[in-house]
Amino acid sequence: MILSRKEGSEYLVGMDLQKGFCQISMLHEKAAHGGIYGSARSDPETLSLQEDQSGDVPLLACKDTRGLWLFGREAMAASGAQGLPLCTDLLDCCREGRQVLLGEESLDPLPVLSGFMDYALSLFSDKIPRDKIALLVCTVPVLTPEMQEALQGAFDSLSMPGAGLRCLSHTDSFYYYILMQSRERNPGDAVLCDLSGEGRLTVSTLYFPDRRDSSRYEVRSGSWNLPSSDPPSRKDQILFQAFRDMTMLPGVKGTFKTVFLAGDAFRGRWMQQSLRYIGQGRKVYQGNNLYSKGAALCALHEMEQEDRGAAGILVREAPLPEKRAEALPEEAKAPEAEAPREAPVQRPLEAERAASGEEASAEEPAKDPAGMEALLSAGKAHARQFRYKQAARCFQKVFKETGDPEAGVLLMASLHLGLPEDVCFSYVQRHPELYLASKEAEKRIQEADSAYRNGSEARMIRRLRQLKREERTGELDALLAYRLTEAALQFRSDS
Repeated sequence: MILSRKEGSEYLVGMDLQKGFCQISMLHEKAAHGGIYGSARSDPETLSLQEDQSGDVPLLACKDTRGLWLFGREAMAASGAQGLPLCTDLLDCCREGRQVLLGEESLDPLPVLSGFMDYALSLFSDKIPRDKIALLVCTVPVLTPEMQEALQGAFDSLSMPGAGLRCLSHTDSFYYYILMQSRERNPGDAVLCDLSGEGRLTVSTLYFPDRRDSSRYEVRSGSWNLPSSDPPSRKDQILFQAFRDMTMLPGVKGTFKTVFLAGDAFRGRWMQQSLRYIGQGRKVYQGNNLYSKGAALCALHEMEQEDRGAAGILVREAPLPEKRAEALPEEAKAPEAEAPREAPVQRPLEAERAASGEEASAEEPAKDPAGMEALLSAGKAHARQFRYKQAARCFQKVFKETGDPEAGVLLMASLHLGLPEDVCFSYVQRHPELYLASKEAEKRIQEADSAYRNGSEARMIRRLRQLKREERTGELDALLAYRLTEAALQFRSDS
């Protein structure tokens, strides 16, 4: 995109339009340059209203008794005071190409959208004069052809001669936010958890397959229902599982050291288990202005490309998997042209053995079926004695040579039981072919733990602890003597 900006244009503006609110961020052109081409740059400023220090402009509209349009907080106040019908789905109407219903009236959404954009920009006219805007970039959750046409029509109706317009989806805005960070701050591969929709959690992973080519990126996204009426523990569990599912999806290779939580719904204390996991070895940012900042940085990118005589970069978004939360991890596949890669360094188990000077186990036989069966038996014997690392080495050998799914499950079960969780997570990221095995192993571990907790042994232990706490020594001694006698009889029977 080559821009023909007029002389004296100074501001690059990003406008995020979401269901319910609008937000604006801006950059001054002179202070902005630096980016990925330099070492420093001013971060986009998210504009706020003086009365409440909030940058959110309610995306609402209504007609007063004289037939004049009111927008934002003015529309909200007039509707409450006079009982006027309020338009709350303007963005949906534009995206779907349907009429706006206001009471009994059916109206074209384009003039309403144009009026709202004009109103939102006028609120900050003291900071960004309309005639000084070089480029306006609008970002919306989903950019359909109808939405693109509506934004272009609304922009053409504004009095902004010489300014340009660019339209983005939230995914593209996220990409530009990552791309345009300075070298020192660039987070590289990143994860975005978006909870700005109504009861809908979207988790997206963004990574660069070739570090030398920042114009090519790939995205995988999945969505989960997360109603606000759900109890905190349920929401916490869904977020935890969604993050794990998307970051260990086959074909996703990023290390994901940075996580962005977008949406006010992430505020509060409901993220207990999930936040501990998400923040393990990663930087986590929470806020609701990422998309407007990404749009402003997209405007900066366009200007830098124009200054270099380029027409912009080629941006490619990978095909997204089916967005069904229940089946997403099982059905999603890696790109057909890409085979699972081998790790270029020693695997964790092999590296640990080499560092400790331990010789290769003599119980690892040749690659014949009988040898593989013997190795499986040896691994199970190690596991029964809680030697999970030795068991994992046996199962790893069998899985590598035979590809047996059950060996993969046993390998991942041994890793989950014998190694820290972050090591297991890193291992599965390097070996996406074990993702489903890891899920099955976790399921079996949870089922075994549940069976134990509800079994007679666990009940007996709880009973003994209760007697000890209550200092009922007579009953405690009698019960212990009974259990010891029972164990001795069982031992003699087994022998």
